[in-house]
Amino acid sequence: MSSTALSPDPNLSLALDLLARSERRCRDLERRQRRISAAVVLVLTLGLGATVAGLSGALAEDRTPVRGPEPTVVDLAARREALLSALPADKRKQVEEFSGQIQWLSEFMRASPDFDAGAAVALFLSMMARDVGAVPGMYQEMQVMNARMAAVPAMAAELQGINAKMSVMTSAMDSTMGRAGRMMPWMPFSP
Repeated sequence: MSSTALSPDPNLSLALDLLARSERRCRDLERRQRRISAAVVLVLTLGLGATVAGLSGALAEDRTPVRGPEPTVVDLAARREALLSALPADKRKQVEEFSGQIQWLSEFMRASPDFDAGAAVALFLSMMARDVGAVPGMYQEMQVMNARMAAVPAMAAELQGINAKMSVMTSAMDSTMGRAGRMMPWMPFSP
């Protein structure tokens, strides 16, 4: 029996292409889900910060402040640097970005005397509910894709078996039909 080179099956190529596209789509969905989760955390934090700022302002008006000695700006800066230096570089960058966003929001609230913290919290919560509403649909779509991916190895094995059987059939045709069998379009060229 002569050894013949197996040509790639177009069905196998199509299945592998579908697999690659499904994997890309899965990665895109996972990335989108991480972004939505990060946005939800940010919105919750901003909403909580606005609520705490509103409540602390209301409480501060009701009481006279009783404080101990205030730390100096140098003490606070040194403490801040010590805390930041304990973090890994990527976490430190995230904390600094978050701190900048909080500082901007704080200054915006101070610059807007008629800023309504309750309305802002309600708006943030409605935005968060809208964003979180997309998560179950993404989860279901990912489950469907996972189920489809489970069939790919079985399909590849079946295609490999079909390819081997076709090779045996074409080899037998070559030996029984002679030169005409070698000229059939499914036969690889053999000397």
